[in-house]
Amino acid sequence: MFIALGLGCLAGGAAAETRTIGVFGAWEAFGGATNDGRPVCGVSTSWQDGRYFGIKYWQGQPHFTVQLIKPSWQIPAGTRVPVALQFDQLGPWTANATGNPATATAGGFVEFTVPFNRLENFLREFRYANAAAVTFRQGSEPMWRLSLSGSNAASQAMADCVSRMAGGMAGKGSGEPTQPYGGPSQPYSPAPQTPVGGGKF
Repeated sequence: MFIALGLGCLAGGAAAETRTIGVFGAWEAFGGATNDGRPVCGVSTSWQDGRYFGIKYWQGQPHFTVQLIKPSWQIPAGTRVPVALQFDQLGPWTANATGNPATATAGGFVEFTVPFNRLENFLREFRYANAAAVTFRQGSEPMWRLSLSGSNAASQAMADCVSRMAGGMAGKGSGEPTQPYGGPSQPYSPAPQTPVGGGKF
């Protein structure tokens, strides 16, 4: 069910060397480092058609990053892609994701960030909801439906990974908290669009 972790750990075009921490239901928790040695922790799920959804934390960032990948996407760099992520019947989290073009190992992808001051609520919903849906509010990409089976245990494994990461930097002046958180369809329209303001991010 899962695609190679290298697809899901892209950041600015840099692939990551990661290892699987555990597989929990529909979710995989992982940890490791980017090619330039930057530590990363995260969770991900994927579909047989190559779609990928990941939540990741790179050491030193003031936020977590949500990435969505689809092999058939062809997204111009910097394209704004309005998205909404809803857990069960709760109110949606909305954001203007940033589009990135295809790479050598993956299709185009979009990503948005979840700042630390919103993270506790975001992860609480992620951990305890039964399902989630991603809606692309422009373009022709259909809704993505996600099973959240195993998301609670996967989130805990990611939290433990982040704690180990922070503990490894103790005494090195990192200043990081030990717990920073308790054709083909396209996700955008080619014509110029006015960005839609995010409701929660």
